[in-house]
Amino acid sequence: MLSNDVTRYVAVYQALGLNFSEQSRTLHLYARYAEAYDDRFTLVSRIRDWCSTASSPIRARSCYDTARRFCVFMNAEDSRHEVPPAGAFGRGKRPRPAPHLLELHQIRAIMNAALDLPPRGSIRPHTYYHLFGLLAATGLRISEALGLQRNDFTEDGLVVRCGKFGKSRLLPIQASTRQALNDYIAIRTRLGCDGDDLFVVTTGRAPHKVTTHVIFVKLARQLGLRGPGRTRGPRLHDLRQHLLVSGGDPGAAPRHRCGERASVQGGSGMTALAPHLSAFLREHLPRERNASPHTVATYAHAFALLVRFAAQRLKRRPSDLTIEDINPDLVLAFLDHIEGERGNVARSRNARFAAIRAFFRYLEYRAPIHLEQAMRIRALPVKRTDTALIDHLTREEVQALLAAPDARTLGGVRDRAMLHLTYAAGLRVSELMSLRVADFPDRSLATVRILGKGRRERVLPLWRETQAALRAWLVARPDATTPELFLNRDGERMSRDGFAFRLAQHVTAAAQKRPSLLRKRVTPHVLRHSCAMHTLAATGDIRKVSLWLGHASLQSTEAYLRVDPAEKLAVLAAHAPPAIQQGRFRPPSDKLLAMLFEVRNAT
Repeated sequence: MLSNDVTRYVAVYQALGLNFSEQSRTLHLYARYAEAYDDRFTLVSRIRDWCSTASSPIRARSCYDTARRFCVFMNAEDSRHEVPPAGAFGRGKRPRPAPHLLELHQIRAIMNAALDLPPRGSIRPHTYYHLFGLLAATGLRISEALGLQRNDFTEDGLVVRCGKFGKSRLLPIQASTRQALNDYIAIRTRLGCDGDDLFVVTTGRAPHKVTTHVIFVKLARQLGLRGPGRTRGPRLHDLRQHLLVSGGDPGAAPRHRCGERASVQGGSGMTALAPHLSAFLREHLPRERNASPHTVATYAHAFALLVRFAAQRLKRRPSDLTIEDINPDLVLAFLDHIEGERGNVARSRNARFAAIRAFFRYLEYRAPIHLEQAMRIRALPVKRTDTALIDHLTREEVQALLAAPDARTLGGVRDRAMLHLTYAAGLRVSELMSLRVADFPDRSLATVRILGKGRRERVLPLWRETQAALRAWLVARPDATTPELFLNRDGERMSRDGFAFRLAQHVTAAAQKRPSLLRKRVTPHVLRHSCAMHTLAATGDIRKVSLWLGHASLQSTEAYLRVDPAEKLAVLAAHAPPAIQQGRFRPPSDKLLAMLFEVRNAT
């Protein structure tokens, strides 16, 4: 039986993830037509006769192509199935019909006419009324709207799971559309209509797409918007086109709220920034990406600067900003603002931009409606930076700095331990502040376990001087609930700014013995650089320096080679100065070369 063959053929394609519903319907119509003539195999003549009964040449060509592909499949199994030649009913794609732009009053008339559909008092008239209004308000395809489930109606909007090519997206809706859908659900509940589909008819299931098309055309003819027969006029798909070419109508009657649309320039159709930004910082980064608290805090600071700048520029409250407000022009203006007015260097500018790019990469799948905007922002260039030589301290300067804290005070004991540990282990300030008492195995203080950047863990041995400074602090350390090793005067975890402030005070004190410190900008990271430079001078092996500092690659450690003069002196000692014979310059005779030479020398 050809019907069984069609069922098997459709099952193969649906198992590959294709919908194939339209092809299934077409092939079952052909199978019933052929079985009326007791055909057991596909016949070219029968397929031609069946396609000739189609309602239009375009429909005949579609049926013929679908049946021919089925015949090729069956002929591979049994050669008695005939395969019709290609192109018997024409070739090429179906011409796209010109859209019919419906006016707002015409949409209202169609929706009102839907309320008069039989049977009166059932859910069917209300379903088509709200369905047509939703298509006009959101621009959904009819297949997407009929595929909506009740749980797809969320606080964030409509979750469209049955989009074209199997794509899904979150569609934000305005308040009036949300109210209309809530009214429809209330009518469903009152009439006792169950089912998982959002739009249902008397059967408890969503109406068929073809049936919806037929009802729309019937209502359009009833209102005089289409002529009789095959005359052209508005189609159901034209409700989708209406969203793209028309603005809002704030004066629409409450009965037609589902037909209202937000203006393209703004209004309630915009997507609020705050919910997505909150989910990005509180859920996506710490939970889905397992980002460290330092990364989350850095990103939050970047967006605090961006939101303040956007609010001042757009004259809005920060909570009223939308995703559409953060366009590429505003992002570029913000980056120029923090670099020009706030005095940030190019590296800080790029760090702020990295946070913005990460957020819009997150929006690409969280809010696909902003995909184009996200791609434009992520395509903005990163500013190139100069690679300057790193600052470091000499051994004498380090010794003066380590001796600066007053060991007779509690703060001095703590500061001496922090400075010793930072220099000896080459710690980043974030690594120092996150150290806990439990990070010293067996309380011996001989080694310390450090969780560094990129969640790379390393264990380092400590000098005896460093162990003595740490042991003195542990004896004097007050009892506190916080597990961190270093505390401030309030008994809480020492902050990065607090450590930088104490370091600046000790640099001033140490400069009395080593005035050269006043000519250097000493930051907590300079202590890490000093440890690296002294380790490189002692070992001569850059790999050991990289291992000690916890670098991800040697490329990060090569910066210390550019500062170390020993490598450059070794190069000079290995090569003799070249013997260059003195010559005389001759200017170019060609006019073009002369111009190029003049421009080159002008710079």
